[in-house]
Amino acid sequence: MPQSVAANRRMITLSATTITFSWEILKTPSTALKLLETVIGAICLGLVSYYSVFSNRFLGDPEHTFFFLVTFAFLMTTFLMLISAILSLMSATVLPKTLFEFLYHVFAFIFYISASLALIVTVSSQNKHYRTSTYEGKMAAAVLGLVNSVLYLISAFFSFRGYKMG
Repeated sequence: MPQSVAANRRMITLSATTITFSWEILKTPSTALKLLETVIGAICLGLVSYYSVFSNRFLGDPEHTFFFLVTFAFLMTTFLMLISAILSLMSATVLPKTLFEFLYHVFAFIFYISASLALIVTVSSQNKHYRTSTYEGKMAAAVLGLVNSVLYLISAFFSFRGYKMG
């Protein structure tokens, strides 16, 4: 015997809105952290790229390649999250309450800290007895990567709070 099941459907209609810039959103801690993570990530990417090309070994070592890929991936995603928060009030209010943002920041912390520590160890061991012209730049990128990993950890804390409250 066939059974009929009544399903209750809700239609949600979103109206098209114009893109508005919300610079006030940058005053919130989570968005300010995203801005700082983006700026530091861009500096890290620039440093590791410049000094790797300068030494004629662009991404020759696995640690350099790993740091480059981690920095690029999280820089692009954080930048897109920042732009969506600035351009869309809905994104700015909904995204921080999702599990995605919490997991994103946790994985960003894990990957950034591991890539930064690997780069520090590699640069230190390669330059143990002599300092090359690329030592300072690569070491600066790695240290800024550690700073960025701490920022992602703080963002994970805010994301967890937002997820639990939302």
